[in-house]
Amino acid sequence: MLRRSLLAAPVVLAGTPAFAQWVPRQPIKILVGYAPGGTADITARLAADGLQRQHGYTVVVDNKTGAGGFIALKAVAQSPPDGYTVGIGIMGQLAVGPVVPGSQIPLDLDKELVPICNLVGVPMALIVRMDAPYKSVAELVAYAKANPGKVSYASTGLGSTNQLGAEFLAAEAGGLKMVHVPYRGGAPAIADVAAGNVDLFFGNVSEVMPMA
Repeated sequence: MLRRSLLAAPVVLAGTPAFAQWVPRQPIKILVGYAPGGTADITARLAADGLQRQHGYTVVVDNKTGAGGFIALKAVAQSPPDGYTVGIGIMGQLAVGPVVPGSQIPLDLDKELVPICNLVGVPMALIVRMDAPYKSVAELVAYAKANPGKVSYASTGLGSTNQLGAEFLAAEAGGLKMVHVPYRGGAPAIADVAAGNVDLFFGNVSEVMPMA
């Protein structure tokens, strides 16, 4: 029997522990817990395209956003353990999220999902709104210190690598007070930074480069 599976994406990819002779007889569905256009979504679609081109499999990417990506992973855990439903996750979600105070994980990652492989590692970059009064990290730190609670940063959810990046900066700079604004994915977070609705975002390079 094939066990339920998890594809962990920007940093970790996990999937169905299939037997070598297993050949799918119906479409394979990859569930992504983040909005279209983000790193997890891009990774899932690249994986789907590779499976289709190299093996002829029919693969469908389905975005189920919310709860920091865990709605999709819960759906994977509740799916039949036949290998036809897999999921994409990220390192912050899988390794950090469960130990962040206040986070509510709707499933037991160790018991309900099976990790398969590390798919891709992506460096992060800091982006800020175009009309920001700071043009360097040093200027950002100085501004945030002078204006506690006035700088906002976007993330893809509690415990995400985006949030950790911002909180690490805050801690390293001596305890900056910034406002956390969670989003359902990297793409809407970046869009709001570009629109000036939020001040900054630590995003994966694959997400932010098209905006450069």
